[in-house]
Amino acid sequence: MKTIYIFIKNIKRIMRKIINLFKCKLFEKCGHNIHIGKHCIIDYKNVQLGDNVSLGDHALLMSTNAKIIIGNDVMLAPFVKIITGNHTYDKVGKTMREITISDKKSSDDADVIIEDDVWIGADVVILKGVTISKGSIIGAGSIVTKSTQPYSIYAGNPAKLIKMRFDEEMLIEHIRIMRK
Repeated sequence: MKTIYIFIKNIKRIMRKIINLFKCKLFEKCGHNIHIGKHCIIDYKNVQLGDNVSLGDHALLMSTNAKIIIGNDVMLAPFVKIITGNHTYDKVGKTMREITISDKKSSDDADVIIEDDVWIGADVVILKGVTISKGSIIGAGSIVTKSTQPYSIYAGNPAKLIKMRFDEEMLIEHIRIMRK
């Protein structure tokens, strides 16, 4: 019985890798060693992924007129939502439900950029125009409305700086080692 379980588990793992290879073809850009979790909803055409990116289960990457750019070595936990736009709500003579993408103003959408070496916790929401800077961590359940500082830890609603990952001396050493 244990052998059958292991066999089925390996088959599922192999199938997931094959599915991810096909999904990578849908992205605007897709690096190497990509993991796309189960039940993700992605607007592929406006999304760029670097190398070593992991999208947790149930991730939502929603972008209509802007891009989502994810760097290298980025981890998104389950249920992360990245949304690059807002609805237009001030179109005279139309209900909000009747307003279409063609009615949007350029200010309604803005790119979201997630730089290298970032960890985004579970249930985080990242809104339009935000850059998550290199080396940042975003705590679970946060709503990110403003860009972060490099090598920082943010959490809350709205997300605020909690602390830096390294003191100045450690950061210099970390950057020196990572350049090798």
